[in-house]
Amino acid sequence: MNFDSIRRHGLSGYAIATVCLLAALAMGCGGRRSQQQTDIGNTLLSIGKVAEARQAFERALEANPENNEAELGLAHCLAAQDNLEDALTHYRRVIERDAAAETAYVEAVRILLRRERVAEARELAKAFEQVDPENGGMLHAFVLRSTGQTDQAIALLEDLARQFPESADVHIGLATAQMAANEDAAAVETLEAILDTIDPDSLSARMKLVEVYQKQGNLDAIVAQFRQMVEQSPNDLGLQLALARSLVDQSEYTEAEEIARAILADFPESGWANYVCLLYTSPSP
Repeated sequence: MNFDSIRRHGLSGYAIATVCLLAALAMGCGGRRSQQQTDIGNTLLSIGKVAEARQAFERALEANPENNEAELGLAHCLAAQDNLEDALTHYRRVIERDAAAETAYVEAVRILLRRERVAEARELAKAFEQVDPENGGMLHAFVLRSTGQTDQAIALLEDLARQFPESADVHIGLATAQMAANEDAAAVETLEAILDTIDPDSLSARMKLVEVYQKQGNLDAIVAQFRQMVEQSPNDLGLQLALARSLVDQSEYTEAEEIARAILADFPESGWANYVCLLYTSPSP
C-alpha cells in the first residue's frame, strides 16, 4: 500500500486507518478463501477427482499465491494427469518457499528419474540432504539404487545407519538396498536388528522380512512373521488376510479357513476370504 500517495491526496488519519483495516480484512478473507479451496482440493484428490481438485487448488492460489499447501496439491494433480514438466515446476516452487518440504523433493525426484534426468535427480536429492541429512540421505540413496548404483547406495545407507542408529526407516532402506544387491542374508540381519533393538513393533520391518523370505521361498518364516503382525494388530483385516494367504501357500487350509470365515462374518464381500473358504470346501481331485 502506497501511504505517501494516500497522504498526498489529503486523507485524514482516520481515513488512512479505515483503508488499512479494509485492506487487512481483504487479505484475511483471501487467506480463508484460499484455505477453504485447499481443503476442498485435498478432499477431492483423496477420492480420485483429480480434475476437480486441480480447479480447487488453482482457485486457492488465485486467492493466495503464497499458499504452499495449494501449490503442492496442484503439483500432485498435474503429476496425476501426466503433466510432468508442469508438476515439476510447481514442486520446485514449493521447495523454494520451504526448503524442508520432503514430499515435494521426493515427488520431483521421481519425476526426474522417470524422465531419465538422473543428474538433476541426484542434485535435488543432495540439496535435500543438506537440509535434512536423514531423509535427504535416504532419498539420495534411492536415486543411487534406482540408477543401478546399488553398492554406492548401500555404502551411503550404512553411513546413515551409523549416524542415526535409532532410525528404523534408515535400516529398512539399507535392507531394501541389500536385497537389490542379492545380499539377502545381510538384509535379514539388518531387519532382525530393527525388531530386536530399535522397534519390536515395526510392521514395515516385518513386511520387508516377508519380502526377503518370499524371495528365498521360506514359507515357515513368512507364516511366523504374519503371526507376529496379527498379534500386534489383531484388528487389521489386511494382515489377517495375508496370514490366511501364507497358510494357504503352506497348505494349512484348516487354520486359513478359520481366519477367512471370521473375516466373512463382518465382510461377506471379501474376495480373498471367499477364495480361501472355497479352497477348503472344494473336493480334492
